[in-house]
Formats: sequence, C-alpha cells, structure tokens
Amino acid sequence: MITEMFSPAAVACLVDGRGPRPDEIAELASKIWHDVYAHDRKIAWSDVDPGSELYITTHAAAIASLGG
Repeated sequence: MITEMFSPAAVACLVDGRGPRPDEIAELASKIWHDVYAHDRKIAWSDVDPGSELYITTHAAAIASLGG
C-alpha cells in the first residue's frame, strides 16, 4: 500500500500560504488517533472526550503538523 507523505490538508496549507481550517485539523487529528492510539484504546476518535489529555495532545499534534 502506498501512502502519501503529507496529508492533502498540509499540502494545501503550504501551497496556499494559510493556516489550517478546523475541518482539516479534525481530519488529521482523527488520522493521528487511528494510526497511533486506536488499536490499543479500542475507541474511535469521535468517542474520545474533548477535555481529555489524549484529545488535547492529539489535536495539538494535528495543528502542529499542519503548521498552525
């Protein structure tokens, strides 16, 4: 399976010279959760409590990854 090195949102932000939109952050946070935590935690990103440390750090990682 071939995967892209950068998310489409990251490329768009770089090309357009803009910060990430909320939907782009949410999409990347979901992907990060799925790739890193979902197998061990056995819960979907949509079920992670927005006030939890895991949510906050995953969301922050998505923002940082998108240059926000």
